[in-house]
Amino acid sequence: MSVIKNYILPHPPIMIPQIGKGDEVNVESTIKAISNITDEIAQIKPDTIVIISDKAPYYSDYIHIFSKGKKTGDLSEFGAKEIEFTAEYDIKLQKNIDRLAKEFDFPAGLEKADYQKIDYATIIMLYCLVQKYVDFNIVNVGLSNLSLEDHYTFGKIIKKASDELDRKVVCIASCDTSRDVAFSDEFLDIIKENPNDIFKDELKDTFSEFDVVKALAVLNGTFGDYNGEKNYSIKSNIYNFENPFEVGYLVAGFEADKKGSADVIKKDISKYDSEDECIKLARNAVETFLQTKDIVVAEEIINTDSDLFKEKAAVFVSIYNNDNIRGCIGSFSPIQKSIAHEIVANAINAATRDVRFMPITAKEIKNLSFVIDVIHKEQKVNLLDELDQNKYGVIIVSKDGKKGIILPNQANIDGVQMQLSILKQQVGLPENAKFGEDYELSKFEIQRHGAL
Repeated sequence: MSVIKNYILPHPPIMIPQIGKGDEVNVESTIKAISNITDEIAQIKPDTIVIISDKAPYYSDYIHIFSKGKKTGDLSEFGAKEIEFTAEYDIKLQKNIDRLAKEFDFPAGLEKADYQKIDYATIIMLYCLVQKYVDFNIVNVGLSNLSLEDHYTFGKIIKKASDELDRKVVCIASCDTSRDVAFSDEFLDIIKENPNDIFKDELKDTFSEFDVVKALAVLNGTFGDYNGEKNYSIKSNIYNFENPFEVGYLVAGFEADKKGSADVIKKDISKYDSEDECIKLARNAVETFLQTKDIVVAEEIINTDSDLFKEKAAVFVSIYNNDNIRGCIGSFSPIQKSIAHEIVANAINAATRDVRFMPITAKEIKNLSFVIDVIHKEQKVNLLDELDQNKYGVIIVSKDGKKGIILPNQANIDGVQMQLSILKQQVGLPENAKFGEDYELSKFEIQRHGAL
């Protein structure tokens, strides 16, 4: 036994009568197509259904597998709390996927924190499935910012794990297509002709950012052999596509064409190239907290031999969404027991407690970038000529003890005088306040991780 068939299915809540309340007629074709799919699945009688959800926990450098044996969720966020499911997870298959990922040094597994409840894209799949078939367990996985090739590799790991346990498996990607109709049309053409065309160099730049394409890469991988001995070509069938609300609802099926083989990925798939330790730590802290409210253990994210655990220093964490600042939090002096712990605390605070901005949401995760500034020991400033806005950050202390800070080499900060003007505003001093009489200054250098 192995992966028998795969599907891409949408999850519009409106198709459920208790939510649509008559408006489900707008997606009637989708409802009928999904009903046909669930009839097929009932005939296949899979032991396990792997649900790849674009609403499951999403990490930049890691594909998460739900780790529990049982989890509950409902559709209360759409006003239908009565639609509730408790999913039974295939613990052995979950653990086997996790084991193989570790064996192949691939960034996926059970280590991240789960959502408290099953995400709604998975709940809606369960709602549709149990109308026709109930004798199955599930494995629930998310997506990531890893490459299409990496998602394909994860699909091959799912296949190998299923083969080893002799599981009969169906995989469902619960995803909507893009709001961009042009993308949907082009994507449909690829599915009709050859789903593996998403890996062509001339197409990857166009498609690789879309979750449904990443999910398709996972599905395609389940028809490949991990050792690269067999990569079957894929037979596809589009059951339905409609776009009633400028969101594409695609219902499609896929199975291996064992008469043909495909040279899917011409180059070797290299393992994920880890980013800077500071950035990795901040990113993991924010992604985990936004999705689960859990605070990561720094020692579980980076090597405990790192100097980040051996040294103390003040740290500022700045978070950007598509180059727009979304939060910046730090301290004048170290508070936590190490730089690593400073990064975790300040990253979460920058995402959620910078009063200048609305808190960052989980939906923004894919677009976030981080800059970490580790502050070296400050030095007293005796002359303003000692300052250099590109080299030094500056701390101001007013006569009444108010403190302000500005980091060096900041975009839109043109010169020392602008630095000083901003600092005076921070502590409530007038523009004509005099250095040495109304306020004192100290300067510091930073070690910057990440790029503005």
